[in-house]
Amino acid sequence: TCKEGHFVCDACHSKEALEVIEHICKISTETDMLKLFKRIRSHPSIPKHGPEHHAMVPAIIVTAYKNSGGNVPKNALKTALSRGSGIIGGSCGFLGICGAASGVGIGFAILLQSSPVTTTSRQAAQQVTHSVLGEIATYEAARCCNREVWTALSIASRLSEKFLHVKLEAMADFKCDQKKYNQYCYGKNCPIF
Repeated sequence: TCKEGHFVCDACHSKEALEVIEHICKISTETDMLKLFKRIRSHPSIPKHGPEHHAMVPAIIVTAYKNSGGNVPKNALKTALSRGSGIIGGSCGFLGICGAASGVGIGFAILLQSSPVTTTSRQAAQQVTHSVLGEIATYEAARCCNREVWTALSIASRLSEKFLHVKLEAMADFKCDQKKYNQYCYGKNCPIF
């Protein structure tokens, strides 16, 4: 909600953050997806939770892929941001699919040039989404975009060589820095607590 108590739609809520994500990814030479995630999250325009993370994940994947020597399709970053920002806020609870999991599928789909009528690339994009969502679904916990993005990027890294033929790194040390801001924190059961 805005300071006057009005509902703010996802597009208005995310506008500034999406511009920040795009700018950081455009100028980044980072190959480690978790380092890039930390860099983006450190900007004051990026909230702790929200639909910005749905666009952030595919943007990080296509950026790390490009920076790791992969050949990205034209406008891959803009496509990642556009597709990712189309996933509604709260999709994890309202639709049953976490936006970070969808974000991995979006990133891989862009890089594999998947479409509704392709076969192998469409299957690969769905398999990576399934793998990420399967792991996230093991957490009996409320939403935490920090945990879900960490999970999504870690699994994207593990699957990258198989599907993209480029190893995407996710090696940076990663511990939660937002426990005190998340009233629904999963606590000691969380893999990044």
